[in-house]
Amino acid sequence: MLSGLGLGTYKAGDSIAHRLDGRTKIIALFCVMVASFGALHLYYFGVIVAALILSSVVARVDQRAMFRSMAIVLVLLAISTFVYALLIPGKPEVRVGPFSLSHDGIQLGVRIFFQSGALIYGAQILTFSTAPLAIATALQRLCRPLKAFRVPVDELAMLITLALTFLPLIREQVRTVIDAQLARGTDLRHGPIETRFRAILSLYNPIITANLRRAGELATAMEARGYRVGSPRSHLREQSFSTTDYVVFLLSALLVAAAFVV
Repeated sequence: MLSGLGLGTYKAGDSIAHRLDGRTKIIALFCVMVASFGALHLYYFGVIVAALILSSVVARVDQRAMFRSMAIVLVLLAISTFVYALLIPGKPEVRVGPFSLSHDGIQLGVRIFFQSGALIYGAQILTFSTAPLAIATALQRLCRPLKAFRVPVDELAMLITLALTFLPLIREQVRTVIDAQLARGTDLRHGPIETRFRAILSLYNPIITANLRRAGELATAMEARGYRVGSPRSHLREQSFSTTDYVVFLLSALLVAAAFVV
């Protein structure tokens, strides 16, 4: 049930993507978002998808695991595309049984499908090739000018770090609870829908209890190590830009510029 690559999963490596500065990858993901929402024509999404797949190859991401983890998301996006094509008024373009899909609805649905899919795919590449602490540090430095407007950048960066750290832990906890339920004879895949729904609901209590306990232990550990909100912090590894980072900046800028021209 939980096999594959999940959002928030970091895998250590020595690829070009792993060696990039965290700020570079966040800015590149932002450029993908801008290009997706600013693309003038639908065929330009082919360029964006090709760029993302190339990025995943450079990051040495397991493509099968990546698409397997996105299967449910892609199905939901496909359903939303059909709903948009069905509900948006316009000149009928395609008829599927009793349904009439408009041209404007199909275009809007396809656009939203690729926009959402590209962002989720890019976010998976980011979390796969960047440690949670590096992501938080990069966001903290990118948002440092917001301190002039009294935005609690350091606190938000810490919250993001904890959230990204807890994602794989919650995933592992869910797997443990499911295995325990299966060992007790609970069948989550067969039987009436009502029975399966009750079996799934029975998972929430142990999962929430375990993660609340883990959160309390983490808070105690942080206080024991002298963590204080707003206190200046040092970093074991200082992030810096290299020639590869500037190349990625250039390619990202070209991707955005071409979206508004091609």
